[in-house]
Amino acid sequence: MYICDKCGAHIDSGAKFCGQCGDPVTEADIPKKALSSNAIPLAVITFGYSSSANYPKAQKLCEHIPTYQVIGEGKQAEHQVTLEVTEIALIKKLYDLVGSWKSSQMLIGGKQCTKKDLTYYGLGCYQNRQQSSNPDNYCNEVTHWNDNIWGCLRMPTIDVEQLSWNLSVYGNLNKKGQWVLDQKRLQQDLMSSIKENELCPRLDREHIMSVFQKLPDYIDPKTDKRWQYETRQRYSENGYFDEIVGIKPAKKLPALSLLCAPTKQQVVSSDEITTFERQKVQQHSLPDRNSYYRPPKTQAKQKEKERHILVRVFSGLVKTVLVLFLILLIIAFFA
Repeated sequence: MYICDKCGAHIDSGAKFCGQCGDPVTEADIPKKALSSNAIPLAVITFGYSSSANYPKAQKLCEHIPTYQVIGEGKQAEHQVTLEVTEIALIKKLYDLVGSWKSSQMLIGGKQCTKKDLTYYGLGCYQNRQQSSNPDNYCNEVTHWNDNIWGCLRMPTIDVEQLSWNLSVYGNLNKKGQWVLDQKRLQQDLMSSIKENELCPRLDREHIMSVFQKLPDYIDPKTDKRWQYETRQRYSENGYFDEIVGIKPAKKLPALSLLCAPTKQQVVSSDEITTFERQKVQQHSLPDRNSYYRPPKTQAKQKEKERHILVRVFSGLVKTVLVLFLILLIIAFFA
């Protein structure tokens, strides 16, 4: 962030106008290189005359903006300002002044927008980026729950360490032990997220779709040594066995290196894709899918519970007998 040489307010990184007074960023403010308007949506704000106390404030704010123009005079005047959406702080400040007027209108990328579009979705996220301590790396941030292979925090979350749970909505294990990706559903969610955040000037659609094209049709831990099966120990009447519940990385590699296919894989037919079925790793007989079994720990807990129930029943009977005995003694005493 930089300091405005006119009012002393902080200026967001990449802004070309002061968000407080609207003064253009000059050499005194150490401006960053201007971004091309061809690749960035434009915000067009128009408003007419108003008796509101904010009217002269809005005029004064717009005076320093080069794209400011006034059509007409007096009460018939129509004011218009065109700004790149990277000037989100200035756009919000101006819209806060005039947004509630009947004569005001805001178009972003040719689409009529409201204060909600400035606060949430792509522009809201962009403002969080500008206010962060490290704006350049904000969109590419990797968290403990999101490996962020898309370069955008608002795209579908993928965590390779929790792939079995995380991608359960985008695929599952087939009968061959391959984790088949539901690319159709993933693509639909990607397109939906892109549409929702389309006003963000940092959104790189080409990069997102290029990463999507690199994703494999399936992951097979038997042939791909970067992956291994994730198992869970289960119990049956024939003993313990390891049940395959998913896959997990076998090596510590970047998410893109793990997910991108080393070679083009053969597409698995849809009839081979099934919901999860129990598979064994060790040579143990598997119980029937619908059979009922209870592990030893569960059995012990059940027995303990039954014992407590018997104790409570016995205690209740003893108390009942004692009460009846006392009643009989009282009756015999007064007879």
